[in-house]
Amino acid sequence: MNARRLLLVAICAVVSATSLHIIVRSLRQSAPLTRHAVAPGAKISAAARALRPNYPYSVIPGGAYSPAELRFVNGRDSLVREHYSDFNMNDARLVVLTADRYQYASFRLNNHIFWTHHRLLIPKGEVLLTDGQNYARTRCGNRLSNTAKAETTPLQPPDALLSLPPFRPELLMTAPIELAPAPPTGELAQENPVLPFASPRLAPYLPTGTEAELQLPESGPAPELYSPGGATGPAYRTSPGLTPPGSSLPPPSNSIPLSPPPIQAEVPEPGSLVLFGVALCVSGWLLGRMARGNRGAAVRPKEGGK
Repeated sequence: MNARRLLLVAICAVVSATSLHIIVRSLRQSAPLTRHAVAPGAKISAAARALRPNYPYSVIPGGAYSPAELRFVNGRDSLVREHYSDFNMNDARLVVLTADRYQYASFRLNNHIFWTHHRLLIPKGEVLLTDGQNYARTRCGNRLSNTAKAETTPLQPPDALLSLPPFRPELLMTAPIELAPAPPTGELAQENPVLPFASPRLAPYLPTGTEAELQLPESGPAPELYSPGGATGPAYRTSPGLTPPGSSLPPPSNSIPLSPPPIQAEVPEPGSLVLFGVALCVSGWLLGRMARGNRGAAVRPKEGGK
């Protein structure tokens, strides 16, 4: 009888902990992205500024790492200008995300802008562009939303490509990421110094011959350009070391790569362990009460016999 009660209490504890975890996770996923979840003082990594990684399905190939870069692309790419029509360019600024948030995200596919069917994890520490109300990812220009949007597509790419990890040079070898050109000089020049391609830390991760191809000579034939927005969109230089010879940089295809990047397993959240510990404490307290009750029931008949 005691064994059955113990099993029942253990099952109840597991069910309670699981239910609490699901409730907390659901509340965390639905938490809106507001000014309380971001902070000023955002910093862009030197590698990202130097290499300008072009994440798959980016609204802005190569990203926009400053308000000036966002305004520059907005004035030259009609698709970006339409997508950012309600974004106040004059109030644009950089912020850093202080807590994980789950958001609907836009993406560019076949020269059209769509939104995801479900929320994606935007990790803590990512640098965002905001005008105080609207938010976008600096690394790709993809906008974020707390609510679902009607502009979706059944051809939505897999989450593994829409949620690639933060950029590291070695990511160029394992993920379908191209390189975009650096922003124009003058107003768009970054305040931080550009990381040289000849840096010993970057050399082991770049494909053979990439350094020579990226350091274009001052004179010679002009590099091949690709304009994702058509005649009105900005042009982007292709990287011969990362694309097939004789081909220009195309928009990401709808097919899934033969070797998709590995997806990191989700690490249990500390909140789940706390909830499970509370459930175990409650179970222990209940078992203690049951044990004291059983001892009292066993002593009472002997006292009556005396």
